[in-house]
This record gives sequence, C-alpha cells and structure tokens, in this order.
Amino acid sequence: DAVDAGILEYTDCVTLHPYDWEARGKGADYHFRNEFYRQRMTEFKEYMTEHDADDMEILVDEIGVSTTLSNRWGSRINQAAIIAQQALLTLGDNLADALYFYEWASDQEANWGFVECSLAPVPFAAKPNYLMLTNFNKYLTNAETIDKIVKDDASIYRFRRANGEQIIAFWDEKDAETFAVDL
Repeated sequence: DAVDAGILEYTDCVTLHPYDWEARGKGADYHFRNEFYRQRMTEFKEYMTEHDADDMEILVDEIGVSTTLSNRWGSRINQAAIIAQQALLTLGDNLADALYFYEWASDQEANWGFVECSLAPVPFAAKPNYLMLTNFNKYLTNAETIDKIVKDDASIYRFRRANGEQIIAFWDEKDAETFAVDL
C-alpha cells in the first residue's frame, strides 16, 4: 500500500472522516457509538506508530450529526449531545490533534450545521450544537485529561484547565442512567 511505499515521508499530517455508518447498517437507532469511535481512532494511532509516524499530526477533518435522518439521534438536542461526546472523547482520549465538523451552516436537506440555513425563519440562528461547542471551547481549550472512568455506556472524564481549575464531564451514551460519583 501507499504507506509501505513510503508516502508518509512526504506527508505533514493525516486526515480522517471517522463516521459510524456501520451502526445504521446494523439497525442501530443512533449514529455515534463512543466505543466504536475510541477503538477506531486508537487502532489508527497504533497503525501510525507501527509505521514510525506516531508524531504525525492526526486531524479529524469531517465528523458530525444530521438532524434530518429518521431515527432517535435526529433531534437538535441529540445532535448537540453527540457532538459533545465526539469532542470530549477526542480530547479526553487524545484521539486526534484537531477536530473539524462537517458543516457550519445547515442546508435544507441534511441539517448537519451549527447554525440554521439561509432560508430558515431566522437565517443563521445558532442551534444547540453551536452553544455546546462554544462552551466546550471556553472551558476545555488547552485542558488536559486527569483521569476517566468508562463503564458500559457511561463515561466520566476529569480535565484540568490551563488555569488549574478542574472540570468533570459525564454522560450515558444511550439512555438515562443514575450513577454516583465520589468527587
């Protein structure tokens, strides 16, 4: 393949589009699986290490969630929640050096964006995923992962911000679940 032929000697970074299309093909009612993303990205990083390119920048340059597909993750709130999971996992597990989302402004067909389309009743109005991402950037830019607990579908990550403050993020991937945390 191209890597074995030495293409990485001429490469500054690699880019990935780690969508989870397999989930939909297997009848899953959600589009993003935390463990699938974590495993796929970890395997890719291991592949890069095997090819002496573990210091090469990895960019997830296209990922996101649509609000128009007819399943449970198609709501605006679920779109924001899943994008939060994508961002938290990428930072918390050091899966990539940068994360770029598919579309800034939604179109009328798939609505992947962070703001409404130009033909919406309020053109370019912020969607919940925009508000989530601005908060993520405000609180977690330059943060480092202190520790994490991942059990079944529940994830808890603790981060240290650049100013020394700590932030905890936790979620359940599929359904509401009650769990206790000893802080």
